[in-house]
Amino acid sequence: MKRLIVLVALVSMLVGPAKAEWSVNIVEDEMDGTKSAYATGDWTPPTSQMGFPYGSTKVVLGFGAKSETNYWAYLNFTELNITGGEFTSDGSGNQVHKIRVKFDDILLPVSVVEPISGEYLQFMLSKEILVLAQSSNVLMVEIPWYDEGNVIFKIDLIGLTKATEEMFDAVK
Repeated sequence: MKRLIVLVALVSMLVGPAKAEWSVNIVEDEMDGTKSAYATGDWTPPTSQMGFPYGSTKVVLGFGAKSETNYWAYLNFTELNITGGEFTSDGSGNQVHKIRVKFDDILLPVSVVEPISGEYLQFMLSKEILVLAQSSNVLMVEIPWYDEGNVIFKIDLIGLTKATEEMFDAVK
């Protein structure tokens, strides 16, 4: 029995932690035949448990593209209440928030747009986000959450580069 436990422990150390699963979805417009493609990672909970009613909140990092030059980066949430922190309006009813992100060891303030629907945040500098994400292993996102303070999500980026290459291939 001891040998079995030691063997399982050794195999676990060699295999390591599970890697993120990135998927690519292609959507074709039935009216004009144009394609959009989306690369999305795993749904990720915050690093610390949130209180009621946000205890089951998760986020997914995604990239969408209509062409190799028309693409965007976003964070989609199961629920979102980012009423804290600095924000302004973009004139169309959307709010522009300043949040912090960390790609491996690079900490940056970034601006994100929250549409009226409030289900997701779109990065304003999507090109820069994609370049940094493709050269990193982990993205940490700090969201100033209503009644929770700063909430951090740690997103695995392993596999992102292959997924975004497939995304861009689909819209060529």
